[in-house]
Amino acid sequence: MKIHCSGDDSSLFKGIHRLASRLDLHFITESHVDATTLTWEKREGPIEVEWNGQSGIIRYEKTHHAFRALGLWVEKMRSGNADIELQQHSFTICETPQFQSVGTLFDVSRNAVPTVKSIQNALVTMSLMGMNQVMLYTEDTYEIKGYPYFGYMRGRYSHEELREIDDWAYEMGIEVIPCIQTLAHLTEALKWKYAAEIRDTSDILLVKKEETYTFIENMIRSASSPFRSRRIHIGMDEAHQLGLGQFLKDNGYQNRFKLMNEHLQRVLGITERLGLSPMIWSDMYFHLGPRNGEHYNVDEVIPEEVIKDIPEGISLVYWDYYHTEQSFYESSIQKHLSIGRLLYSLVEYGLGMVLHQMWGR
Repeated sequence: MKIHCSGDDSSLFKGIHRLASRLDLHFITESHVDATTLTWEKREGPIEVEWNGQSGIIRYEKTHHAFRALGLWVEKMRSGNADIELQQHSFTICETPQFQSVGTLFDVSRNAVPTVKSIQNALVTMSLMGMNQVMLYTEDTYEIKGYPYFGYMRGRYSHEELREIDDWAYEMGIEVIPCIQTLAHLTEALKWKYAAEIRDTSDILLVKKEETYTFIENMIRSASSPFRSRRIHIGMDEAHQLGLGQFLKDNGYQNRFKLMNEHLQRVLGITERLGLSPMIWSDMYFHLGPRNGEHYNVDEVIPEEVIKDIPEGISLVYWDYYHTEQSFYESSIQKHLSIGRLLYSLVEYGLGMVLHQMWGR
């Protein structure tokens, strides 16, 4: 399909042309008798696409809405009866986005790390779905200056590669949020000799150790600097053995809710100093309480004193891949909302994960 664009599309130029090859479109700069005219109109309100038999129009509010709208328009234009001329039919489609943010999380810490090109191709697909946010989950697959063994032989991304991903995403209307670990899930990072003084267990950092927080600050600086976003996910999930390794030998047993919050406060001091808005996985607040160790036990109640100690300004990310009942998720989401922090929920669809944002009061 040959298309001539008019209207408010200058900021969409690169994104539109990336979608052209995916959608088998050919955009031209001047009006032509064989070309279909498509007008872009930026304004507040829902996504609207139209065809009046002679020309098309796309109305959008945000960049990612525009690319979603283009996909809808092309799909509808090609779905009619081939025997009917375009001039003989018309249509209007209207969609109202339901979430401020919707996107996905790419786990780039397992097996073969996706190439930059693979991530960019996925971002194009996301734009057609109307997504505007992606998290790159990197345990040790990014580089930290001064720590050559962090991510060694793991396919880690360079600063320049992450910047390239961010530039591409920005032009598609997508925010890239670094997603790292600042407590657990660090087996590959902590197996080297440099980590001996900051290792509690094989995969958990040694809390209350100054060297640990120097290391974490280097992590956060390196992970956040390639990206425009000032948001960062600092992990902290599944630290089931927190305080039970080297820390226990050095300090004896201590309340692990307290250890968790004290560590979180130290890390938040770093993010605040760097001008970042942090979020964490929420499961540890639920997991440390249940006697049977279940994730998000349906009967579990977080003690009020623990809720009071959860810092203001931190966003909670609810993840749960284990349950199949809608009622369980509804109950868990309500428990999260009652905590009174900004809430993101991560739900699994097939091999992918979708992230959307809600507000707690």
